[in-house]
Amino acid sequence: MMKSKIIKVNVILIFIISFLILNSCNNNKEQNREKKQTESIDEGKLIVYIDSSIKKVIEPTLELYRNSYPKIEIIPNYVNARRAVALMFAGEAEVIILARNYLKDEDSLNKEFNLNRPEMIAAKDGIVFYTNPDFPLDTLNDIQIKEVLAEGKNLTDYFKNLRTEPTFVTTYRNSSINSNIELIVLNGKQIKKNLKIFGSNEEVLNYVKTNKNAIGIDYLSNLVNNIDFKLLRISFINKNGERIPPQIVHQGFIVQEKYPYVNDIRLILREDRRNKPFWFASFLAKEAKVQKYFLDAGIVPGYAKIVLKPQESEIK
Repeated sequence: MMKSKIIKVNVILIFIISFLILNSCNNNKEQNREKKQTESIDEGKLIVYIDSSIKKVIEPTLELYRNSYPKIEIIPNYVNARRAVALMFAGEAEVIILARNYLKDEDSLNKEFNLNRPEMIAAKDGIVFYTNPDFPLDTLNDIQIKEVLAEGKNLTDYFKNLRTEPTFVTTYRNSSINSNIELIVLNGKQIKKNLKIFGSNEEVLNYVKTNKNAIGIDYLSNLVNNIDFKLLRISFINKNGERIPPQIVHQGFIVQEKYPYVNDIRLILREDRRNKPFWFASFLAKEAKVQKYFLDAGIVPGYAKIVLKPQESEIK
């Protein structure tokens, strides 16, 4: 598809975040009673293992927690997603923050040993394909992406205006981004396309920024409002068999299920009890100011009630 010229794009959607104040007050009273009967959440030390691929979006939430609970020493350890799950399954981590679901072997272990670690959803992010602004394409579709990444076909077979085959770029094998390409983008199929791999999100961003024929794969939360890059719009067939046309990559279309590649940011706990890790996870997953932060960061808060108000948009 030839590169289109965007004459004008207004704000697509306004988000309104609202919480049921009465329920919140009641919940706080109940939590206070439970806290008195269990360990204190007001002081001590808590080590949290965090998926390094979402460091940018998670770091500010830790600061919000520190401001609310200054007597707690929160110690973040940023590790790859594979390592985070391994530590949780081994019982060495009390709480982890992860941007993907379990891989096939992890899910087998979870079921075999009946681990059933408690989980909370903090937010919904998106796996995005992005390029240098001068890249000649604006859109792709899910079938093209699957055939290129899982079957080894070339984009030049679909787009004659591409002079050379683009380089797909992402992070290392054990990162959640790399895993989510297979889990979400390819529906469980393995990657057969040769990808250029880097050790961090920053390295991938720098490579794509300076290479006009590169397509990076990353999370929406790492690219929101970054004018150095262009997010490719993706058309796809939804679960009802309907073809959804390519939309601007935006949290509003994630809410409306008009963007295909959505992943949860999950908090996974070692134990099912009201201890310090539980209240920390609850803070990130349910506290109003944290949920508002996710909204302002350009992704979808997991617990908030969201009302969408469409505005007029003009695209030519």
